[in-house]
Amino acid sequence: MQAIHIRGLNKFYGRKQVLFDIALDFPQAQMVALIGPSGSGKSTLLRHINGLNVAASGEIHINGEPLFQQGRLNRQVRAQRSKIGYIFQQFNLVNRLSVLDNVLIGALGRIPKWRAYLRHFTQEEKQQAFDCLARVGLSEFVHQRASQLSGGQQQRVAIAKILMQQADIILADEPIASLDPESAKSVMNTLQSIHQQDGKTVIVTLHQVDYARRYCPRTVALKQGVVQFDGATSTLSDGFLNQLYGSELRPEDTVVTSVTPVLNPTLAAVTQ
Repeated sequence: MQAIHIRGLNKFYGRKQVLFDIALDFPQAQMVALIGPSGSGKSTLLRHINGLNVAASGEIHINGEPLFQQGRLNRQVRAQRSKIGYIFQQFNLVNRLSVLDNVLIGALGRIPKWRAYLRHFTQEEKQQAFDCLARVGLSEFVHQRASQLSGGQQQRVAIAKILMQQADIILADEPIASLDPESAKSVMNTLQSIHQQDGKTVIVTLHQVDYARRYCPRTVALKQGVVQFDGATSTLSDGFLNQLYGSELRPEDTVVTSVTPVLNPTLAAVTQ
């Protein structure tokens, strides 16, 4: 079963079309980089996978169940979203709350509504939150306010919240764009560890090709809302990346390889 199945996805903002006939499959337990220049449609695509946006046409299935079809979201979209963790570039934490309380928010979708409203958590749930923070290396910060942490630490709290959510799929939208190199490496190491140890499907939008190359066996490249490449990251060539990014690409982001990029290769060529 595919974790995510997308066919014929077209999106318009007013008269402007921003996604063109997107057709992609993401198997379970795969870590995928979604790359492309600014305005290529990466974030828009992620928001559709999470049911936050509705396309003009097309369909999306999550774990075999329809999320979006014929211009309408599934009535059970809230239940489906509970299995999809979304990591934002700007962390999406409640700064005035403690690190522990922010992680506990991840459990709100699977506890009774009255407890969610009162933010009443059991001792077992609190222990689960402690364990999630331990996995991302932040055990010593549980009682600090989120606003007191560095950017890299806040992003790891956001990942711990997704662990608490017990999501099957993790969508990370430019999670390292605002971080220094050391913090970015820590965040990507954490996502990779979760993918490998828990078998989670992880899709991460990246502007830094070097990180895609290092952490993601598969890459999907978008430009102006069209899929330009879908295949093994190792086959991305310097020439293709320069064509994809143009003047946006920095020398340190390029991949030096003699392999000519193949546009839209079959998914059978993609290995874990």
